[in-house]
Amino acid sequence: SPHFYARNFGEIEVEAVQPFGGGFALMVAPRFVYEDFDDYTRDREDIVASVRIAPMYNFGGGLTFILEGQAVVAFSTLSNKTGETWSVTPVLRFQRAL
Repeated sequence: SPHFYARNFGEIEVEAVQPFGGGFALMVAPRFVYEDFDDYTRDREDIVASVRIAPMYNFGGGLTFILEGQAVVAFSTLSNKTGETWSVTPVLRFQRAL
């Protein structure tokens, strides 16, 4: 019987943060994914490339505001899996050490 979720895949993501001083920093994280679905009903291979970009500001006292944007482009041998998405997410993080 087929294993519908069986796949060969490779994935790489690098996240880099550059502080600028005064509480400001910038995070950039490119990602690349390759998936080959062995037992799919048709030949299916997917390639997904994305990048996350997040400027951030640290107010001090463990409070940080982040505006994270992400762009994703996907290519597949299935036409309904090919396309692009864009998103922007505001994040308010409170983090304190014990």
